[in-house]
Amino acid sequence: MKEEKKMKRAKTIREAIISCGLILAGIAVFSTFSVAQSAATKSKASKSWSAFWTKFGTVVRNKDRKTFVDLTTEHYHNAGGETINEWLQGAPWGDLKAAINKGTKPYNGHDKQVWRVTKNDYLLFVFEKGRWVFYGELVA
Repeated sequence: MKEEKKMKRAKTIREAIISCGLILAGIAVFSTFSVAQSAATKSKASKSWSAFWTKFGTVVRNKDRKTFVDLTTEHYHNAGGETINEWLQGAPWGDLKAAINKGTKPYNGHDKQVWRVTKNDYLLFVFEKGRWVFYGELVA
């Protein structure tokens, strides 16, 4: 009887060790996948930035509200809590042009997405769902 209990206990311990090993292996694989996915996303973002930036600059210079909205994230954010359409009604086109003329720099966003901000820290852009979009005003 004691021998049987020892064997059951040994089997339970072995199963627990195997389970822990599988969990650790899963974590390692998931972490590696996330890093690889992040590198691929950064590469795609980098390759598509120039075309987006050119288009965005043209939209601002032409005051093209419809295309501006099309180039804006569904998660648009500004300090006043307005929607993108509300914000564009009184859009500071001169400020937008000035920001565009300064160019952009990488920005460390709040998550694993790729972000850029104008060099005057005014306009924020994010690469989401495989494309660049205007996110909103950078609020310090």
